[in-house]
This record gives sequence, structure tokens and C-alpha cells, in this order.
Amino acid sequence: GMTLGVARALFPYSYRPVIEAEAAELCVDPLLLAAIIRQESRFDPRALSRVGARGLSQIMPATGEQMSRAMSLGPWNADNLFVPDFNLHMGSRYLRDRIQRDSFTVFALLASYNAGPARVARWKSWPEYADPDLFAERVSISETRDYVRTVYASYVWYRYAHPPVVLAPVERPVPPQP
Repeated sequence: GMTLGVARALFPYSYRPVIEAEAAELCVDPLLLAAIIRQESRFDPRALSRVGARGLSQIMPATGEQMSRAMSLGPWNADNLFVPDFNLHMGSRYLRDRIQRDSFTVFALLASYNAGPARVARWKSWPEYADPDLFAERVSISETRDYVRTVYASYVWYRYAHPPVVLAPVERPVPPQP
């Protein structure tokens, strides 16, 4: 098996405090966000894709502008997507919107991050939708299929390498006996 040290090296958790704060605010799993970022940008805040997606979460300027307007964030500047805090705010919000609006499973959520929510909404009618492996198999866009498999596997590794801090249970007070 992979040692914890190797797992942590392969699945880094840069910007952890920001990711955890954003994720907590929007009730999304920070480790899922970390797995997406690892795949999207390898944690490089200056990452720029061939189609123009920017920053850690690889947000398209048009999507960013739309979200920025909806969130009343003031005048739009696409270069803000290269600012880690701003980009992570957008990335976690995008994830939360997909979960809430589309009630996607984790794999469908990952597919939508890669292929767009409209396409995945059509895929929901598939009998394979409920099964992660069959769903990944049926996704015809090979890039999306590989993306879903890779990020889901990363997510599992992140949960091993960076387990969330679980608080010790609080002792329940014993009610006084009559």
C-alpha cells in the first residue's frame, strides 16, 4: 500500500485554510474541491487552459462574470480569477450550485465540472446513472470519462492522506434520577 507520506506528496493540499473556509461556508466537501483543483490546475494559481479557463479551479471568464454578477461582487475583471482566494470562492460556489440546483451525485458533479451541467442533466435519465463505474463507462466523451475516474480516485486518496479532523464526542450529561 501507499504510505501516508507518499500519499501526501502525491495529493498535496495547498491553500488548505482557504479551501476549508470556502467549503465550510458553502457546505461542500473541501477534499472534493482539493481533488478537482489537483486535476484542474495542479494548484497553480496562474494556470490557463487552452480554452481560456483560469486559476486554481479553472473557471471560464464568462462563467466567472455571470457568477460575479449574480453574487453582486462589483465590477468584473477576469484577471481576478488568477487570485487564489477569489478563484476558490468561485470554484466552491460553482460546486455548491451544481449540488443544489442539479442534485448531482459526486460522479455526475465531476462530469458536470468537466463537460457542463446541461450535458449531465441529459445523462441523469440513464439507467447507469446510479452506479459510479457504469456511469463512468457510459460517458462517451473520453476526456470526461477519464476526468471523472481520475478525480474520484484522487478524492478517495485525499480522504486517506488528509482525513478531516473529527472532534471527540462530547459526554452526554446524565439526567438526574428522580
